[in-house]
Amino acid sequence: MAVWAVIAAAGRGERLGLDRPKVFAKLGGRPMLAESLERFDASDWVDSIVVAAPPDWEEPVILLGVVPTLPIPDTVKRVDGDQVAETVDREQLVVAQTPQAFIWPVLRDAVASGGAATDCASLVEAHGGRIKAVEGDPRLVKITDRSDLELVERWL
Repeated sequence: MAVWAVIAAAGRGERLGLDRPKVFAKLGGRPMLAESLERFDASDWVDSIVVAAPPDWEEPVILLGVVPTLPIPDTVKRVDGDQVAETVDREQLVVAQTPQAFIWPVLRDAVASGGAATDCASLVEAHGGRIKAVEGDPRLVKITDRSDLELVERWL
């Protein structure tokens, strides 16, 4: 059974004298919503979080771009030329997948800042953004060569 946390974030903030929903009121220098999201995210009891946002404020309540990830099942080696230099502890390693999701202005600014990147998430990271890892799907195959394309064709 999955446990979902629902954050009721549709309050207008008028009684606080705000020109925005009250979840964007500053609490310790951060939007109040950030505190609730972080506490639910850190809970072992909560599997997913839903934010009920007011109309036209859906995008700003997304405080992280997200990246689907999969654990690495194989042993990982770091090599130097043709020599194995070390076996890497894969405990905290994952494979990042696409599609990745970001708040548009965050991604736009990261792309505009330039720099080398292997995916959109690495651009956002380099620009100081936080990335939330979510469970990926092994069917989200990156099509790099003909064999990848043939695999996906067989699934269709």
